[in-house]
Amino acid sequence: MKLLSVCLLLLSGVASAQSGLYLIPVESKFSSDARVVFSKDPVSQPISSGSENGVAYKFNHATGVGFLEGSKGVGVELKSNHHGPNWELRCENRLAHKQCGFKRGGFFLISYVNHDGPGRWSGFFLMSGSSPISLTVDGRTFYVATGGFATDAIEAMGSGKEFTVRYSEQPDDVKTFDLYGFNEAKALSQWALKQIEYLP
Repeated sequence: MKLLSVCLLLLSGVASAQSGLYLIPVESKFSSDARVVFSKDPVSQPISSGSENGVAYKFNHATGVGFLEGSKGVGVELKSNHHGPNWELRCENRLAHKQCGFKRGGFFLISYVNHDGPGRWSGFFLMSGSSPISLTVDGRTFYVATGGFATDAIEAMGSGKEFTVRYSEQPDDVKTFDLYGFNEAKALSQWALKQIEYLP
């Protein structure tokens, strides 16, 4: 009887260690085909993978970091690459708010913020925190100076094929990407934001 009690105690310890306190609950699923595997190196963390509308993704429930395909068929790894082909997602649980954002090519970031209420898109930012002067989606250009820049541009990107970001008037200070996986990256950000648990 004592041996059985010890075994049950050990099993419950393993279960609690795996369930753990993660930024996103392990049981939460972004897509219907999502499956969770616990990584082994360097520490055990729950990694979910699947596809949404044919766009492959991987997401770390412990750290809130994920990646989605930025071009069809390129595949996806949980590895940051500033000039890579994929969308990179990062979520944070701060004292004042929860935040999820995604970027492409190290030049472009959209943040979705929740201040104890409905989330909102907060805009476009460089890694340094500065904003681009313009964004062009399929030939339609949006300027930071005009009202509703983020809202209008995101709406256009949702149905667009290609976008170009310009950060200055210098001819080479511009980057162009296709929009494959944009809607799925946006949806994953919104989903993750709602799932974030406030950690002690």
